[in-house]
Amino acid sequence: MPKTQRSPEKIHNIREDIMHEALETITKDDFDNFSMQKLAD
Repeated sequence: MPKTQRSPEKIHNIREDIMHEALETITKDDFDNFSMQKLAD
């Protein structure tokens, strides 16, 4: 079953959400302790 394409607005919103969460994680845990796994959790 093929995936439905996301609109450019939806892609932008997802990207913004990821960047926001990454910044919060880095601010809270320090950059040296940042990992993609922590971001995913």
